[in-house]
Amino acid sequence: TGRAALEDLDRVLGVLREPGSAARGRPGLDRAERLFASARGAGAEVAVRVVGALDALPGPVSREAYRMTQEALTNVLRHAGPVPIEVVFTVDARALSLDFTNPLPRDASPFPGGGSGLRGLRERAAVLGGTATAGARDGRWRLHVRLPLEAPGEARG
Repeated sequence: TGRAALEDLDRVLGVLREPGSAARGRPGLDRAERLFASARGAGAEVAVRVVGALDALPGPVSREAYRMTQEALTNVLRHAGPVPIEVVFTVDARALSLDFTNPLPRDASPFPGGGSGLRGLRERAAVLGGTATAGARDGRWRLHVRLPLEAPGEARG
């Protein structure tokens, strides 16, 4: 199933990125405050809004959302520096949406890559049947991730 594939992906990525960390031992989105505190410690102003109940998220969705939040904040700090970051988590009956918005840096030159970045976010979202889109508009960068609460073909219950 999609969830089993995600668990396998988690294990593989865990070996590559975080040695010694098992998928089930990884934090969920309910622990995201530590990520925000870290970004604030790096000089960013982080404003967070949560709509809905994060504690109702399925484990794989919550864990992947945490990892995506970590990657999103890291990308902002790496590419834009310590800028204001708006974070909105929205949970409804069908999906979790993660929205990250920040001002574009004044230097519009291309940024060096090196990590998994946006490609990794898209891949993680796709494993759960979701999407991740990013782009610049009106002087701001926006990352939007949508993760269904159920894998395609699964019924909650």
